[in-house]
Amino acid sequence: MSLIRTITTSLYLGQRIQNVMVFDKPDFVTADLNTLCQTLRDQWVFRIKQQQNVGFAYQNITAQKIESSPAPPFLLDILGNTGALAGNGYHPSVAMVYSFRTHLATKAGRGRIYIGGIHGESILNGQFHPTVAGSFALIATQLTSLFAEGGSNAFHLMVGPRASTDPTDYKAVVQIIARPICGIQRRRNINVGV
Repeated sequence: MSLIRTITTSLYLGQRIQNVMVFDKPDFVTADLNTLCQTLRDQWVFRIKQQQNVGFAYQNITAQKIESSPAPPFLLDILGNTGALAGNGYHPSVAMVYSFRTHLATKAGRGRIYIGGIHGESILNGQFHPTVAGSFALIATQLTSLFAEGGSNAFHLMVGPRASTDPTDYKAVVQIIARPICGIQRRRNINVGV
């Protein structure tokens, strides 16, 4: 088994947003980094962008094996993939949070990503509109069936420490959950390097 770190980069209201995820590649799988990036574009991004504001623009997906001396990352340009909902977007720090759960009930058995590009009409009285929350929950269920342990894809989502290159430090995700309340993305170096 080898581990692959992916980074999905997007722009929204002048802010660069990146989501980092780790996937395992079992030894019997012959697919490469390009295949993983295309799978994320076609199965992950395609589903989520249906609930995002049209101002949310995906830029690229990079994939790199997690090793002590890794080769340069593979980069797949995915320009032209934007959110599907026209109208005003919500503040760029507000996000849907997808929680990653493993078999462990400890802090080491959890992960999360923030889905930016929330559409303005998706928020009602400071919370997700029930229809929108339901849509994000349905997408999380679909992504679980594709990318969690036992999912139909060759690559499966993992959770582990950021700096580790040891595959035994990573645990397989068994469920992806859409949190019912808005999350606030932590911002670093706002308006720098954009």
